[in-house]
Amino acid sequence: MAGHAYFSSGTFACRRNAIPFDESDRTESWARQSPGLFAWGEIGMLNYLVHAMVQRKKLTLAMSDRQHIGGHHGLTELKNDCADSDWHFPKTILRPRTAHFCGRKPFLFDRQAYSRPFTIARLEHHRRQHAQLGAWVAVLNDKAPVLAGKLQRRFQRATRKLV
Repeated sequence: MAGHAYFSSGTFACRRNAIPFDESDRTESWARQSPGLFAWGEIGMLNYLVHAMVQRKKLTLAMSDRQHIGGHHGLTELKNDCADSDWHFPKTILRPRTAHFCGRKPFLFDRQAYSRPFTIARLEHHRRQHAQLGAWVAVLNDKAPVLAGKLQRRFQRATRKLV
């Protein structure tokens, strides 16, 4: 999309029903008929839909660079924002932005990935339905299958080396 800003579908916000379902469904069918038509899966398709609708004046677009990518911007700001939050949304955020976790995903049990902002957001989500302990149980419950899969793969690799 030369000359147009692109965005990740994970860092995109719009009004409800801005993209009609039939238009989205038709575009998705093109992607199924021509694999590779849109780069990056649903990201490329969503970028196409938004910019095509803007060109046809069916949608208004406003752009703001609020994406924070740890690999580009570092983690210091995120760590400072979350330092005294006690696993809740920070009271003050010096620079509002969207944390985009490219590369290593913010898995709670990965010491090499900084997952605190993501975990805080998940806890806040679950606190709407559960008390504090229930929110932690829900987060850990969500992570259990991922952790089990990782442990299983490590065990399989270790047993293959022994044989």
